[in-house]
Amino acid sequence: MTVIFKYKSKQYLITQSKYVKVKDFGKEGIIVIKEIILLYSKGKLELGKPFINKNVIVQSELLNSEKKLSVKFRRRKRYLIRKGFKSKKYKIQLLGIVKNG
Repeated sequence: MTVIFKYKSKQYLITQSKYVKVKDFGKEGIIVIKEIILLYSKGKLELGKPFINKNVIVQSELLNSEKKLSVKFRRRKRYLIRKGFKSKKYKIQLLGIVKNG
């Protein structure tokens, strides 16, 4: 399962296999984001390691909605995802989930 975010002209690709742990509770799943892959439109991949003190949880109800998560940019292309980070400049839209294979 792959979660794709979009910020301006860039896409943020989060994959399960190496960077995301998925825990299922009944029908609803919780995705814990460990690391962000920055995907450029030219096809170049670049890793961005986030500063995470606590696990960032994305509820399953947010996955297919138009609600936004926030990304705070830091130096050296590292990123911090926070709930309730209020900065319109850094808001990105959750596009949805793409199944691999």
